[in-house]
Amino acid sequence: MKEKFKIASAFLCGALLFSGVSFAATGDFVAKTSKFKIVVNGKEQKLAKSPVTIDGSAYVPVRDVGSITGYEVGFKNGVISLDNEAVIIDHLNTTTTTNVSTESDVIKFKKLPITIEKNGISVTVNRVSQGENSTDLDVTVVNSLDSRKNIRYDLSMGSNLRVEGIPFSTKGTFYGKENFPSMVAAKETINGIITKEKVSSGTKNIVFHIEIGASTYSFYIDTDGDL
Repeated sequence: MKEKFKIASAFLCGALLFSGVSFAATGDFVAKTSKFKIVVNGKEQKLAKSPVTIDGSAYVPVRDVGSITGYEVGFKNGVISLDNEAVIIDHLNTTTTTNVSTESDVIKFKKLPITIEKNGISVTVNRVSQGENSTDLDVTVVNSLDSRKNIRYDLSMGSNLRVEGIPFSTKGTFYGKENFPSMVAAKETINGIITKEKVSSGTKNIVFHIEIGASTYSFYIDTDGDL
């Protein structure tokens, strides 16, 4: 059953996008990075960004927590949303093509290629393969807008979500000599490889997120028999 929680909080918005660097916010509070371990169901999980402490309390990035616990995290109009068994897609600006997810979909893993189009930008994951030390995702971004957009792809990648008998795990970004572009120019199409820490052989599925501008594109990839 779909469970949805909305949290209207300026600080949580900051946590969602938090850079992991210590900072002071106009004298209101001071955040310092911490080296806490995150354990889910007895298994340690890695976060893309470090937890922080503020006035003796620990805070962790919302998106990372959502990823390792099976929730989809979104942010729009000052509201952070966490959805269980639902894909957050802005269907008002979504064009239907083959294998494109819609807002009404429950989490359903699909074979590649998968394309998501919204807000004037389309993202396609063409294929996924195993490198020597990494899992490689071939990704194409098409920007039909008249403005450039920043790209963030360092979000944690999940594997084996809700697979019976196999623990869920998260993987960070594996940075090599040729990283995926961090920006797509106006009216530009880019293609490249995003490398993540290597998933185990026989992985059944992958949950991959990429942010472009203010939008998040979430891919639920069926890798059964492919890796």
